[in-house]
Amino acid sequence: MYHGSNTMWNKYCTSKGTLQSGITIRPGTAVFLVNSAGSRHHVGLFIGNDTVIEAKGTAYGVVTSKLSHWDEWGELTGVDYTNEGSETVVATLRKGDKGEDVRVLQTKLLALGYGLPKYGADGSYGAETTAAVMAFQTDKGLVADGICGPITQAVLDDVKTEEIEDDATPEMKRVIITASGDGVDIRAGNSEQYSLITTAQNGTSYDWVATAENGWHAVALENQVGWVSGEFGQIE
Repeated sequence: MYHGSNTMWNKYCTSKGTLQSGITIRPGTAVFLVNSAGSRHHVGLFIGNDTVIEAKGTAYGVVTSKLSHWDEWGELTGVDYTNEGSETVVATLRKGDKGEDVRVLQTKLLALGYGLPKYGADGSYGAETTAAVMAFQTDKGLVADGICGPITQAVLDDVKTEEIEDDATPEMKRVIITASGDGVDIRAGNSEQYSLITTAQNGTSYDWVATAENGWHAVALENQVGWVSGEFGQIE
């Protein structure tokens, strides 16, 4: 096989794609680094346990790195892959990232009582989300770097319902919908620019999660956090 990364990708990968959350990757899969021009400039080999081996150069030799360091994956022709040791990729999220993975992280933090008062679950990993992640990491005895990598993600996912209840506000507040007519919109973020999740009727109540600086309330829905304007929601 020719050693050039782009040639490996173009000619020797039977299946390939971007390393993103939810992708299942098997040991023996090649992984690639991609520069800003879209060219692949380095290749490594995934060996399991979130670990890649790579030939870094004569000064370093063969070293290991984390899977989250890499950009793309490709299964190589001639390799007899099995599912043994396969892993589901967990995205490493950090300040500056945007998208659905960030919004899911923010929803988990809100449900655990870590406030995002300015922006809520807006899908943008800014200073507010970084501070919330650091607070969670500190509480759980993790390295408080504000980066949500596989270890932090795993601890988040392992938090039990009892722990959520213990960390929540002791007053167990409720938000009561106080508008009539066609109902009140519950949205994915704390303003009308966010997508509609559901419509609530007058008198409907939800568990209170947080209140943003603009007065919007975060409420616990069946499987996510939603937001309602403070104009139409009263805390009791």
